[in-house]
Amino acid sequence: MVVGAVGMHLEREPYFYKKELELKMSCSYGPGRYDVQYEELGRDYPYAYVRWTEQRNMEAFLQIVSKGALKLQPLISHTFPIDEAKEAYKLVSDETNDTSLGIILQYPPGEKPKEVVLATPAPPVATGKVVASFIGAGSFAQSYLIPTVKQHVPLAAVLSGRGINAEHVARKFGFHRAVSEAGAIINDDTANTVFIATQHNTHAQYVSECLQAGKHVFVEKPLALNEEELQTVTTAYENSGVVLGIGFNRRFSAAAQKVQAVFNDANTPLLMNFRINAGLLAADHWSQIEETGGGRLIGEVCHFIDLMQFVTGAEPVKVYAEALPGLSEKQTNADNLALNIRFSNGSVGAIVYAANGDKSLPKERLEFFAAEKVAVINDFNSVTLYQENKAKTIKTTGKGHKQEVEAFLQAVQQGTPFAIPFNSVYKTTLATFKCIDSLATGLPQWL
Repeated sequence: MVVGAVGMHLEREPYFYKKELELKMSCSYGPGRYDVQYEELGRDYPYAYVRWTEQRNMEAFLQIVSKGALKLQPLISHTFPIDEAKEAYKLVSDETNDTSLGIILQYPPGEKPKEVVLATPAPPVATGKVVASFIGAGSFAQSYLIPTVKQHVPLAAVLSGRGINAEHVARKFGFHRAVSEAGAIINDDTANTVFIATQHNTHAQYVSECLQAGKHVFVEKPLALNEEELQTVTTAYENSGVVLGIGFNRRFSAAAQKVQAVFNDANTPLLMNFRINAGLLAADHWSQIEETGGGRLIGEVCHFIDLMQFVTGAEPVKVYAEALPGLSEKQTNADNLALNIRFSNGSVGAIVYAANGDKSLPKERLEFFAAEKVAVINDFNSVTLYQENKAKTIKTTGKGHKQEVEAFLQAVQQGTPFAIPFNSVYKTTLATFKCIDSLATGLPQWL
């Protein structure tokens, strides 16, 4: 039996061939280890097929300990209070001459720390000013949200998936403190605004709780993963009297603003064709899993439905979706799809979202046709306008992340609604759910 990562220089003939010895490998904890479906989503292996799973191994171990059949005390060589943790690590790193086996770090009863207060000035109490906290501080938030917020308002508290990352982000961007639970932000009187940039399956819950606590909320897309969550958020928002913003950033980009201005007075429906060369994303990525991310249709295609709403000034009323079957274990059946969307003013949009293309092709090409004019957004790096038998290309930069954050903060400061009406956000989110229904039924779906 091999336990752990050890050398495997084994001779075949004397042991395995002549003596027919059997070699067994021990997976840490047992079957289920490193399996996202098992460890994170709680999908157990059938007892009859896998007797000793990771969970059942742990249960059996604890049962043995509780009966006194296995004694752990002889394995404990040292116990340190948490304030002396550095001394414990000196033992582990062989900086002392003392020997050690099992080392326990002990917290005072009922006094486990929940936050780390940094040596930055405390933010003022949120009276007439905007003070922001963050629930979720991954790479996206650090790249696109926090830097812009920091330029305009004080930062109170930050919560991340790991405490060490929360403290790092707090020090890097100047938050007053790092916390380890959402309640420390939701119930905090020193901040009146919360940015939410967590995994998709937590958005609706955090948004609803923050709205109920009277906080202004900016949440990354999507707003919800199903109609039940969407209705919960809707009820919380309607009863809140605060500002709710969502991260549909593309409508705030310079490219989208130019296109909207071109067709603003067209007084005729638009025909739109969006091609998204999204690229491959592994099927076991958290955003692809229904329970945690909802898939790319809910999590990313929503951007383009919102942009169509912005340019047409109309709401989606009917959707129809077709998708390629899953081409391999790496692709889901919604990675490569085509959507047709009809809007309330008669406009029609087509979205081709592809994961099976080549990376050398720019990601997004968005075409708009109406009133004998054509506008093409080329990956948000430029806009080409075709009218009166002439073509004109205008250089643009960015996909609107900075502008959307500034628009949200301005709405909070002025006490006005966010630039995207809530009903538009609702219809965009609902349209993604109806697209999924269309994929399942093979039929058009009305909103």
